Amino acid sequence: MGKKMQIMALARFSGTEFEKLTYDLLFEREKVRYEIFTPGRDGGIDLRYVDNQQFFTLVQCKQMMESGYPKLKSSLKKEFEKCVELNPDRYMLYTSVALTPGNKKEIKEIFRGYIKSDSDIVGRDEIDAILSSNHEIVRRHPKLWFPGADFLDEIVNKYERNQSAALVTEISGMLTSFAPSESFFDAIAMLEEKNACILTGDPGVGKTTVAQAVAAKYLKDGYKIIDVSGDIDNANLSWHPDQRQFFYFDDFLGQTRLFDITAKNQDSKIHQFLNRVTNTPGKKIVFTSREYIIQQGRELSERVNGKLFSDRISVLNLNQYRMKTRAKILVALVWRAGLSRDCRRIFADRRYYPKVLGHRNFNPRLIDASLSEIGVTEKSGHLAFDRVLQMLDTPEEVWGHMFSSQMTLVELNLSFALLLSPQREADFDNVLTLWNRLVGHAIHPIDQSRVLRTLEGVVIHVAAGSIRFSNPSIVDYLRHSISSNSIWFSSLVRSIESVQEFEAFVSNLLPAIKAQDNGVDLTNQVASKLYSSLFGTFGSDLWARFLLSILELEEKLKDSVFSDFCTNLLDVDIARTADDPDLVVAVYKSVSGSSNAKVAEYSADVQRWGINSIRWHVSDWQDGLQAQDFYSDLDAGDCAEAIEVELEMREIATRAASSIEFGESSGDWDSYELSRMRDFLADYQDEDDESLIRVLDRQIMIIDHSPENLGGTAGYSNARVANSDDASIQAILNELM
Repeated sequence: MGKKMQIMALARFSGTEFEKLTYDLLFEREKVRYEIFTPGRDGGIDLRYVDNQQFFTLVQCKQMMESGYPKLKSSLKKEFEKCVELNPDRYMLYTSVALTPGNKKEIKEIFRGYIKSDSDIVGRDEIDAILSSNHEIVRRHPKLWFPGADFLDEIVNKYERNQSAALVTEISGMLTSFAPSESFFDAIAMLEEKNACILTGDPGVGKTTVAQAVAAKYLKDGYKIIDVSGDIDNANLSWHPDQRQFFYFDDFLGQTRLFDITAKNQDSKIHQFLNRVTNTPGKKIVFTSREYIIQQGRELSERVNGKLFSDRISVLNLNQYRMKTRAKILVALVWRAGLSRDCRRIFADRRYYPKVLGHRNFNPRLIDASLSEIGVTEKSGHLAFDRVLQMLDTPEEVWGHMFSSQMTLVELNLSFALLLSPQREADFDNVLTLWNRLVGHAIHPIDQSRVLRTLEGVVIHVAAGSIRFSNPSIVDYLRHSISSNSIWFSSLVRSIESVQEFEAFVSNLLPAIKAQDNGVDLTNQVASKLYSSLFGTFGSDLWARFLLSILELEEKLKDSVFSDFCTNLLDVDIARTADDPDLVVAVYKSVSGSSNAKVAEYSADVQRWGINSIRWHVSDWQDGLQAQDFYSDLDAGDCAEAIEVELEMREIATRAASSIEFGESSGDWDSYELSRMRDFLADYQDEDDESLIRVLDRQIMIIDHSPENLGGTAGYSNARVANSDDASIQAILNELM
């Protein structure tokens, strides 16, 4: 079993990593230190040793495990030409390709006397034999710590069909591109010291990836993985005193916001289980949680802070590793793509790599998808880099493959639910309600967690109880796709049950309504259903938002169905007030600007409704100032309501100025607000206002000459662009050279 794990692990090594492994293997074999060189063009020299007699030994390292022997043989014929030029006294080959005696004979013939013995040709089986008996070399090369895919498949088959088996399957996929980083080593050290640690950081920083990699390391060491995510009771039920166990608890304080961990005594249960793990040999536990949720947990109560964040457990914040981790991920993905050396060098060039590592859409899946499309040619370096950058800028092509081929129905319905959410940053609980409705049943918290973990950073971004699409191009893709997919469209429109969902539907999917043969009819059906539910709320904000959606449909679709709908709505008790003046103005602008004469006829009615609605909320000068801008947007002019408004504003301004004159509220307004007050009184000045205007002039001068407003230009410094991690990031990327 151990042999299979080590063989499969070699497939994950990059060329540079394989050279470093060969260096250690040679020292174990010959007890001398070979020269190893910085990544880059090597001229045919990977490792070199020259003894005191100037006997020159040259070592060639070939990591071609997935390519196989035929491609290795072809590559070695090119290496022979370099060998002749270098003319070593001894030539050695180390390769991850499995070799037969016949293969070794052919290789010796290629190098015509430079390879002195079959023992100087070392293939995969010999490498594995050395590793099986030398744990020190294995310890120095973390990728050997992880089990291979075949071994993981065997483990999954032995596990019961539960969430732990699903976790091992996830781990198998993750390990194909995982690059061990400092955070991984630090997490291992913490577990070795205390048996427990919490991995925290921002969304997308790699908490789950590191936790799964750590789990894989312990799986190879003989531990059984127990996924307890969602309920700590699962851990107690799975406890086996005579078994080495690794407990994995992802998002233990909640995935989108802090859940009430004190409810049902969950904090005490976690605390008790934590004590049990830390006091028992052969048990480990890793928790993950987002940084902002950890902070909420610390602030929730002393009870939570004292029980969960004690000396018994270490907390590792992964935010500090972000750029180095990205660099290692990029190296792993570029090596995995099998690009030529010239092609790889572009990704290590400091003129280029910051554009990828610092990209707002940096995502391993997007980079992997773009690299897989690039042909492996000597001249494709800039093409490969440009393709990666293009994919990060506009990843629509990936969405097409992902949504049509890779996503489950539950994952797809989460995207639909988010599309029908009115805000760009939607409340997760509201999205969950619609998600359950689209799926047709309440989604189990464990399934929720798994879907969110799968889509996080790729399709969605989750933070502080809210959720949004990770990239605006996803919305563009969904709009286009739903326009040509009648099943998706019908499912969406029939799921709408609120004005907010209808509003988002109209805003996001007007092209789909136009494109679908029954788009207008289905939309009219759901609009009629909502209209019936709004009786008794006329004049409310909900009514105004519904009216705006119908007005937009009428204007964009030019369909008589929605033209009649608009006039029916506008005939309703329109004099009722709405609380949000922005909605009031938006309704007026839509009605007065309508290209439909029947709708535009209602402009004067909506104007009066709007002015009276806003007047209702004006109680002081600051309200009045804001109202003035809204009155202007409503084209108030000389209508009777506007004249009444002017009189009311003068009265409010007089009261406000009088309060300043008598020293009651001198600090309540800033210079701008006082200047507007002065101008208003001056426009309607009578003898009684002269003293008030002088009071306002004096107060404005006092504010303008206050210390914070004199010489108040904030100092600025020349920010240094230099990053202390630049050198270490460049060193990581040099492995591509």
